[in-house]
Amino acid sequence: MKRILHYAYWGISEGALIFIAVNIIGRMIAGSGFTEYIEADFTKIALSSIGIAFFYVFPAILYEYDIPLTLATALHFIIGTAAFCVILIPSGHLQGKSIIMALAASVLAFAIIWIAFYISGKRDEKRINGAIRKKKPGHESGL
Repeated sequence: MKRILHYAYWGISEGALIFIAVNIIGRMIAGSGFTEYIEADFTKIALSSIGIAFFYVFPAILYEYDIPLTLATALHFIIGTAAFCVILIPSGHLQGKSIIMALAASVLAFAIIWIAFYISGKRDEKRINGAIRKKKPGHESGL
């Protein structure tokens, strides 16, 4: 249960953080016009952002279980992308060609983030295995 709450909290937090960061940076770069869309329905837009992040982050719990990495990654991506579409398309946030552009950006972002976490995990694995090897008896003698 703790693990589920951890991933849920992480997803909700990431969604809120991304929503705020994107709009602050967008406003700094593009001016006040960047955030005009929010005024129409702040609650709906903020909750959409949090919901999408939740459904992209929460499925990362799959990597904690003994299932093949490719299956976990596929399920993680499918759940996140399905939530992305289910939340944004009916709400009118994405229409026409913007759907394809948003999906492409989503796939690219997922791939970059997943690869970064994968590389980080592999680096940690090497570091931990190296520390374990150094602590094994007989390591100094080359055994």
